[in-house]
Amino acid sequence: MKPVIIIDPNNVGNCLPAIKALSSLKDKASYHEIRDLRHPLGVYNLSLSRICDKVKKCADKLEKYWVGTSKDQAIKDEIIDYLELSLYAAAEHNDDIETVAKTFFKNDFSASKDKSLRSLKKNLKPLRDEISNYTNTIKHNHGRIRLFETDFHHDGAAICLLGFFVEGYKNGQAAPHHILHSNGKKIISITSILWEILTYISLSSIELSNFLESMDAVNQNNDIIPCVKIFRDTAIKLTRLPLYTFDEDHPFNKTKWVIEMNEEMVNDSNSGIYGSIQNKWSKSEDHKFDGWRLGYAGDGVTKSFHIALPERMNITYWE
Repeated sequence: MKPVIIIDPNNVGNCLPAIKALSSLKDKASYHEIRDLRHPLGVYNLSLSRICDKVKKCADKLEKYWVGTSKDQAIKDEIIDYLELSLYAAAEHNDDIETVAKTFFKNDFSASKDKSLRSLKKNLKPLRDEISNYTNTIKHNHGRIRLFETDFHHDGAAICLLGFFVEGYKNGQAAPHHILHSNGKKIISITSILWEILTYISLSSIELSNFLESMDAVNQNNDIIPCVKIFRDTAIKLTRLPLYTFDEDHPFNKTKWVIEMNEEMVNDSNSGIYGSIQNKWSKSEDHKFDGWRLGYAGDGVTKSFHIALPERMNITYWE
């Protein structure tokens, strides 16, 4: 059964159970002061805020790209910048979770011997690997995010679909990085990777909550209902954007998102952009593509650039 992430206006804490657990810690369960660290809830909240801030700003730039009449290089550069910052913030979230977990041990030696902490790290690894692969390639292999654009005509509507790849260098050419984009994954949808980031936050929150339970650190009699409005608002930002994939599988294929909206959230999610939650894709099969553009950047030396086109494209329906 797929994991389920629920955005519920009446109980917004369910999507991030770690916040409820960290808000309900037993007295002296954490050694954060001895270890000169913030309260574990503070560490988590700062990490969460940083990710959501970058993802929301990336979503804002994408919306400006889709609703504006001009798609000049300035807005594309801002999309790239905030996408990269979103990926870095998400990758660092894994380190922040491990920092939170270590506050429940007096020192690193006792932490390294604990089975619950080892299990937490093991369970986090498959959740963060894809995001970490992007950031490691960008940081350590001179990778650069490049945009891919293609005009999509569907049942009388037209929209420019936006993807990205991380540029590398292979056989004398600038090209999608030969390891990161192996196995046919040449082009990735930008909206898909942003949903991947939010999915990672929620699933890793479940793992952290399970760890805290295994450490017997949580006061089960605490009825605190934490507010994670920032996460909910970030999800609503993404619902304003079209759902589609190129060569990747959409995170909705592996994790079920249930977004229940009140009237305010319905209004906030309505961007007017075709393919978004309030302006869903038509079920029509009438479609065509009209041209493509790759956002390679010249360096004054490289003369050969590999033409990287997606092997597939799918629109993803809101259910």
